[in-house]
Amino acid sequence: MNFLLPLFAISCIAALLTSCPDNTGSSGEDPVNLYPIPGINNAFPDGELMIVFDNVPTLVNNQFIYIYEEGVAEPVDTIRIWNKRTGYTVSTDEDKGETQSFGSRELNAAFTRTWVTEKDKGPYWIRSLTLDPVKSTALYITPRHGSLEYDKTYRVVIPAEAIIGTYFDDSPFDGIEWSFTTRSAPHPSSSKPITVDASQNSANSADFRTIWGALNFISTAPEGNYTINVAPGVYNELINYVGPAGNNITINGTGTKKYGADVILQAFNHININGGTGNNHRRNAVYFSGPNNIVLKNITIKNLDGHTGDQAEALHFGNAAGKFRIAYNCGFFGHQDTILTSGRVWFYQCYIEGDTDFIWGSSDVALFEECEITGIDCKAGYMFVARLNDKADTVGKGYVALNSSLHSNRSGTFFARTLPASTGSYCQVAIINGTISGSFASSLWQVSHSSFLGNGEHVGFKVYNLTNPDGTPFNVSGKHSRTSIMTDDLYNQEYSSRSAILNRVYNRITGLYEDAPVFWEPVF
Repeated sequence: MNFLLPLFAISCIAALLTSCPDNTGSSGEDPVNLYPIPGINNAFPDGELMIVFDNVPTLVNNQFIYIYEEGVAEPVDTIRIWNKRTGYTVSTDEDKGETQSFGSRELNAAFTRTWVTEKDKGPYWIRSLTLDPVKSTALYITPRHGSLEYDKTYRVVIPAEAIIGTYFDDSPFDGIEWSFTTRSAPHPSSSKPITVDASQNSANSADFRTIWGALNFISTAPEGNYTINVAPGVYNELINYVGPAGNNITINGTGTKKYGADVILQAFNHININGGTGNNHRRNAVYFSGPNNIVLKNITIKNLDGHTGDQAEALHFGNAAGKFRIAYNCGFFGHQDTILTSGRVWFYQCYIEGDTDFIWGSSDVALFEECEITGIDCKAGYMFVARLNDKADTVGKGYVALNSSLHSNRSGTFFARTLPASTGSYCQVAIINGTISGSFASSLWQVSHSSFLGNGEHVGFKVYNLTNPDGTPFNVSGKHSRTSIMTDDLYNQEYSSRSAILNRVYNRITGLYEDAPVFWEPVF
């Protein structure tokens, strides 16, 4: 069966579709109902294809969308529609549906998310399909990474039985196909910024349409310092990057809004989609690891999982020994486990939101400086969980909020909680010069396990100089007896500056502080 693009639709598109529904984006996109425009000869091979319907379409389970290379009988990509409405767990081959490839790693991207309430409104998302959360009628189709190549012609085929809806001025959808030719390969290098722009503007001259496209290029590029400049827009893509040694990467949103709110990288993922061995490397919206330095600037990252009770990081900053991770003017949105870190990391002037254990990990030191940290009212309220190695003779500063604001929308929220001794972890958290608002538990900390040395002065939970929003002292009189209020001397010597926090460690054997083996003076 062959499905041809109706002639009236081709004419409409060729005239910039002035009589068709407006799909103009915030970055000056051309109004189109099909993307790439049929017959175009400079399409990007990375990023989403698109078809706009008159109303919200119905996607039919176990139907397929096909992409063919010109002159090749078998499709280069076959996209299964699977809308799992009754739960979230990927437990059978049928549930798995589609996967996405990230180098040698395959991740499930199994089913379309059905949004239940207006509060949860967002895109329908699987490996390959997104319904625009604002217009709700634009269907985006994401091919498997690498299935489309440069300088080739492709044909997209959507059978009539795959989708129920109307398009092109109330015409019933009866199947469609259209063709386009991809552009020649760009030749970016470390000598100038690599550009990313997801817009559908026909004059889009960026190197890539996706952040993953740029990262994938860098993964095989010569060693160097790379900057990826990302244009304002919404990027619906999982990122799972394990880069080679020697490449230092800055991902820089080029928008103007606080916390990178006009450059949004988002995906739907959680432990029940991508569980199993090493699941904390798989269940994240964005994952970075490897022997390289990573800087994020002016970008918002969201895990669209919602408050399902699943571990679902927005960002996992996995860190190799001697390497560093930085986030500046970024926003991070999730629920359980919004941010997971290891190694040494620095978040500066960022916004972080979640409900349970939403800043956690095993970092020697994770500094949150001049940040806004907000606990939302969904589940058990614990902000920090620190899992430092309790076998080490030296202990880093752990998780430190310095000159930051902490706000809780949920009654009885704790700054942090302890872990059982069986986890082999020290719980090392400090809140310093913090502005505290909302409703926190009077004990401040949830302490139910023996994971401290002494009273927490050097290894454990501690606070210093907390205030209310009006500048008056915050009441810490009800704090748990096994936590501490830092002395002025300890603050002045070890916690009053970024450098001291990042580069000084406590020696459990000598009872003294000393320099960390590698000095780090972060810059962005």
